[in-house]
Order: sequence, then C-alpha cells, then structure tokens
Amino acid sequence: AAVLGREEGSCPSLDLSAARALVSLLVELAAEGRLSSAHDLSHGGLAVAAAEACFGPDRLGASMNVETALQPTPALFSESAPRALVSLPRVQERPVLEAARRHGVPTVLLGSVGGRSLRISVNGARVLEADVERLERITSGAFETLMAEA
Repeated sequence: AAVLGREEGSCPSLDLSAARALVSLLVELAAEGRLSSAHDLSHGGLAVAAAEACFGPDRLGASMNVETALQPTPALFSESAPRALVSLPRVQERPVLEAARRHGVPTVLLGSVGGRSLRISVNGARVLEADVERLERITSGAFETLMAEA
C-alpha cells in the first residue's frame, strides 16, 4: 500500500487456537530462558522482523533461507498471523523444537545469526543482502523522509 498506493486482497483469517498455542510456547520458552530474541511477523512480515531483530545493541546480522512454494514478495512480507521469528543458542534447538511440537506449533530453522549483514534467500536464491547499519539508518529515517515529502 505504501509503495503502490493500493491495497489488495482480503485480510487473512485469524486462527485463535493457533495464536494461543504460539503465545503459550513463547511464554514457556522465555520463562525457561531458551530464547535470545522473539519478534512477531505482524508488521512487514519476515523480512521486516529479521531486519528489526538485527537492530539490537550488538547489531548482529543473520543469514536465512526460506524454503517455500510462494513467490519471494509474499513469502518475505506477508503479515499473516500468528507467526514469530525467534533466535536461540544452537544448544537450544532440540528443546525448542520439542516444545513447539508439544504445543502443536509448526516450526522451521531458517538460518543463523552473525556477521554485520542481513542475508535472505528464498529457495536458495539470494533476494536480499544489506549491511545492518544501513538498514537501520533507512528504517529510522523513513518517517522523517515521508514527512519531508508530504
């Protein structure tokens, strides 16, 4: 809507039982100290959540690959709920995946955290590679740029 000036498609339906399962899982994992970060995908989808997750005090990048039947744009920017992007120490992978299975929450490992760039591939094809500091400058200045152009 911001780029093309139009909104298309209907809003996705919200599965309240899936949302409850995801929230219960995240609360459990946070209480157990298994997660390094968690971010919902409700505003901008996976690509925006991944970028925002990189903006922490350490400004760590990430490398991700999304295996999907979707085209890259909906795969990376869909705001369908309930979904979350989490990061965790490698030693927590098995306990987190087991907890997700117990809660009935579909889960996939997308990649790793590290470096100073965000790299995202869809089905093995690189679709985004950008320096984290540059992404943060673009994001933090977006509102000011919009207001200056108004």
